[in-house]
Amino acid sequence: MPAPAGKPGRERAMRISLKTVAVTLTVGGVCALICLAAQTGTLKLKTDGVAWVTMAMTNNQTCSFGPPDFSAQLPADKYRPRVLWVFATEDIKQQDGTTRRIRWDITSSGPWGDLSRIDVKENATTEVKLGPPFLLKGEASQNDDVVGIQLVISGQGDETYSPSVVRAGESRPPPGLDIVDEKGKTITSGSFEYG
Repeated sequence: MPAPAGKPGRERAMRISLKTVAVTLTVGGVCALICLAAQTGTLKLKTDGVAWVTMAMTNNQTCSFGPPDFSAQLPADKYRPRVLWVFATEDIKQQDGTTRRIRWDITSSGPWGDLSRIDVKENATTEVKLGPPFLLKGEASQNDDVVGIQLVISGQGDETYSPSVVRAGESRPPPGLDIVDEKGKTITSGSFEYG
């Protein structure tokens, strides 16, 4: 509602964060959309052998990173991944001489290691290492006379990935393992089980 002629309208202080991209402001019955330039920085991923990476973060940002430089502009803020999808491609020669490109997918839902706090600063580039080369290890636990071995896949930033890997849209079978004695003789063989 407009202010009566000759009387100034009520003024109201409004605190606007620099992270805000747009604000709708109504003054004297007139609605205006004010666009603000968010203060941004660059997040650059350092990774090997990856086609692209998609990262969903705790503050509802989702970014895809790919060639040529695996970087994205983001509002200056502190971030932590919620989910991380890492994709690689493989070219397979077909019998007819053509090449078929297939995709490999691996996912992380944490723990995040060095990625638990990514601080993107205004007008600066923040570099983080993640993904391959992967470190694969087994972690053993014992419950009475049963020994369990958990497959752990860690990336360069010490982030942990699911051992369930997808190739060309299908889950890969669990990897096998051999348990050997101190002389290298196989005692038993088996494979990891998911679930």
